[in-house]
This record gives sequence, C-alpha cells and structure tokens, in this order.
Amino acid sequence: TCRDVDECAEIPELCGAGECRNTIGSFVCLCPDGFSVKPEAGPACTDDDECELGTCDCHPAADCINLPGSYQCRCREGWRGDGSECEDVDECLTNNGGCHPRAACRNTDGSFVCLCDTGYKGDGYSCVDIDECANDPTLCENGHCTNTPGGYECDCDVGFTKSPDGRSCLDMDECATFDNVCVFGKCVNTYGMFKCLCDKGYQSDSIDDREYTCIVKRRPD
Repeated sequence: TCRDVDECAEIPELCGAGECRNTIGSFVCLCPDGFSVKPEAGPACTDDDECELGTCDCHPAADCINLPGSYQCRCREGWRGDGSECEDVDECLTNNGGCHPRAACRNTDGSFVCLCDTGYKGDGYSCVDIDECANDPTLCENGHCTNTPGGYECDCDVGFTKSPDGRSCLDMDECATFDNVCVFGKCVNTYGMFKCLCDKGYQSDSIDDREYTCIVKRRPD
C-alpha cells in the first residue's frame, strides 16, 4: 500500500520564507509578497530583487537597496527626500558652499561647483589674485600698470587720460579739456599732446620743438 508523504511535515524549511501546503503526492509553496519560487533555485520561496528586476519605483536620483521581501529607496548625496521623491539640495545657500570668499558657488543637480571670480585663479576652494601686469607687459600702453585685487589699473603718462574702466590710457584732448590753452592762437590736438597754430602777428614759442604757446612775433633787428 502506498501512502502520501507529507513533505511539509518532514522538512519544515522546505519552502523557505513561504508556507508549505501538502498535496497528494507532492507539495506547493505559497510565497509572501516580495518572494517567489524560482525553478533554478529549487522549490523554496526566495527573495525577489526588485532593484535588479527594475520593479522598484525609486526616483532617478535615488539608489535602490534590496531588502528581504522588499526594497528601500535612498536619495543620493546632494539630494533629499524619501527616495521615491528626491529634490536637489542647494549647497550654495549654506556658507557659500564652502567656496573661497573670492569665488562664486553655482548649484547643479545633486552637486555644486566653485568658480573663482574674474581676476583670480584656482580650484574655487582656493583662489589667488592674478597679476595681470606681470602676465601681459603690453597692458597700459602710454602709462604704467598697477596690479589691484582682482584686476589692474593704469596710471597714465602726461597727455593721456584713464579710460572709464581704468584699464587703458586714452589720448587727452587738451584743446577740449582746458580753456585758453593757446592764447593768441588755435589749439590743435595731437596724439599725447597738442600744438598751437598762432594768429597773425604771433609766433610759436617752442619748447623742445613743441609748440605750446604763442608770443608776439619778433621784429627783425
């Protein structure tokens, strides 16, 4: 006489995390949520890896962490939330993101970058002044270049005036800038200087071959 073998009673761990139900000549494993029978792994109920199967509903900025019978979503560094929803953390709002005082903090998705201000160089966490005058000897033509924090300034030669931004020397129009430059004559601006075209009866009183003033024309002896 043949009688049914109750596999569930003989091998309590037969179904693993599931419930074993004896049947005539066999048995079935009833698996809880998050577990299933995988033929290649035997009859027991084993964990379903939702992360690997792609059945989790984590936010794109979250990592899926498999757990027995379940999974967890965890927002990555630079994001905050419950994992199913994650929002970017603006690191720049706190202490300028840790950037150097002479750097700008730029928030990005999940992170941030530090950019040194114009006139400074470095990685954003450390910024040092650029000496523009030493780097480019052609700066401040017709003047002298002086390095300043984050920039430079031109000290201009006689006959030239500083540009509005202070970074170049422009020809000064003495004729337009000053009154009565050429008494008894007409003032004509030249590059870096001026000259006087004297009225009739007057002549140039040259200084170093520069015609600055007009005086009464000398009569021949």
